[in-house]
Amino acid sequence: MALIKIKQFSELVGLSVRTLQYYDEIGLLVPENVDDYGHRYYGHHNFTCAFIINSLKQVGMSLKDIESYLSDSTFSIRVFVEEEKKRIEDEISALQRKRSMLENIQIHESQFSLRDPAIIALFSQENLDPLELAKIVELPIDQLVFDLAETSQFMKELDYCRQNQLTIRDPLAKKCGLYWQRVLNSLGESKKELTKVAELNYQVAPHSYGMTGENYCYLKGLVELLASGEENWSGEK
Repeated sequence: MALIKIKQFSELVGLSVRTLQYYDEIGLLVPENVDDYGHRYYGHHNFTCAFIINSLKQVGMSLKDIESYLSDSTFSIRVFVEEEKKRIEDEISALQRKRSMLENIQIHESQFSLRDPAIIALFSQENLDPLELAKIVELPIDQLVFDLAETSQFMKELDYCRQNQLTIRDPLAKKCGLYWQRVLNSLGESKKELTKVAELNYQVAPHSYGMTGENYCYLKGLVELLASGEENWSGEK
């Protein structure tokens, strides 16, 4: 196969001239020859390389990983494929949850005011029972009000307690448990119903409320032990 100029090669492989120039600059796809005037010429080896690059880009591989694949014989394409499949599966799951929430909103949004806290019920992944939904809609619910600075401090202290696995006997851990216990006790029965719905959603989207899943489980354990009077829980599952 005779050498061809960059424009012809660009049309054959479906990459722009500027992209080919960039690939040459970073050493990813170097032309077989560059003449004294700086004109690039490509051969059949370049065509094969371009085909590999295009194929790997389509499955999500970065240029850095493609370069490793082409130049490093120890690069594991199998590991990349497994990691990329896992990432795509996670994205699909997240999109399915969002679709489920949007469908709930589409079906029931006419029953809610957009400023009504009860609308959070629509963001649950679960299929809502019409009778339960009707109960929530009819509840007289005020806007939730809380001290943002106090809540932020609580989140930091809770994270510290969980990371250090402090028991309920530790003053700081007990403080966190008592704080959350007061929050739950301050909710009226109507708000408690919404809390149940929110917690269902929290299980599939653990960062929705500014608290990690690990911290949430730890906190629930603290509150349960305070309610039962036990003070020897280690925080471990």
